[in-house]
Amino acid sequence: MYVKVEIQIRTMAMDFWASLEHKLKYKSKQKVTNATSKELVSCAKVIQKLDKKMMLLNN
Repeated sequence: MYVKVEIQIRTMAMDFWASLEHKLKYKSKQKVTNATSKELVSCAKVIQKLDKKMMLLNN
């Protein structure tokens, strides 16, 4: 029997962002505003840059 699964490997920063995004979008009774969605995207970009910098420092 085959079962499809999804495995996510995240940095701590990515995990924090994903947990907050999930909480805001799926666990809250309030609708996420366009401004909040844009801010989440902005934060994701900052996290990506930070993760890249940290990887370079580690190498």
